[in-house]
Amino acid sequence: MTDSHWTPAIETLLDDSAGVYGPQSFRDYITEIGRDPRDFRTAAEISIDRKRELADELRQNDTMVLRLGSAPDGTGTQFGLVRVEGGLDDFFIEETAFPSKQRTEINLQPDSEDVQEYDQQTQDMLEAYRYLPRFSESSLVNLSLTTGLLSQALDLDVESVGTAPVTVASTFDFSFRPHMTQPTTLPHNNGQVEIDACFVSRRNGERVLVVLEAKTGPKRSLAKHKLFYPLMSVQSEASDSHLDMIPVYLRARRQGDSVTYDIYECSPFDVGRSEQCLSDINVESHSQYRVRFY
Repeated sequence: MTDSHWTPAIETLLDDSAGVYGPQSFRDYITEIGRDPRDFRTAAEISIDRKRELADELRQNDTMVLRLGSAPDGTGTQFGLVRVEGGLDDFFIEETAFPSKQRTEINLQPDSEDVQEYDQQTQDMLEAYRYLPRFSESSLVNLSLTTGLLSQALDLDVESVGTAPVTVASTFDFSFRPHMTQPTTLPHNNGQVEIDACFVSRRNGERVLVVLEAKTGPKRSLAKHKLFYPLMSVQSEASDSHLDMIPVYLRARRQGDSVTYDIYECSPFDVGRSEQCLSDINVESHSQYRVRFY
């Protein structure tokens, strides 16, 4: 095994049938193993967005690292390691596993037939997007809402959700099981969570709460906790509303005169379930769109 800062923790994991290390302050862990915390960036080490960011030593030992909020009895942010032999992929949504197929075409070029089907207010809103030299994640989410593209992908009762969904960046407490094969529960303590979009709509006449994680750029893997943590943050309030919660992962990117969308609807999130499991997040449907804009 390569001698790295993760070696002591991995050796402990290999000797522990529970398959979980931590939670522990990352800075305190680095100090305990005789390294200088100033040589490490905590966020880069334990806040993993995609599989390629995972350290080689962790990946080679089927081990996922999870950021678990503030360390109540230590310094800074705490982390946990979860080892599942042959199960590392259970912590990621691998977009390349969903092959590209014929995309639904939407022509929003000026004076196109598709644009004329929108009311004047929506046409004016769409015009504003043409003045932007580039799109942010929030702009791409709003565009999918304004055009009704997201409503179509999720089979919502309304043709268009509108714009300006709720976004949140705050700290949250919750606990969860990291993997379906393990009974261990991990705490997320007063940790920062960002929710890219959250809105209530209806599907088949029933109220639904959509929680959305958005990314830009080419297809790649997404760590499931990027979607799971926002769901857990909303759960405590939504559980009293008897809403069905729909997790959605949206990938959008500008390509020439178009914007392409890949929309992944994931398995329904049971807000009434007392013990949620991170690895239970799985893609159930994949929709693809190409919006011609210029």
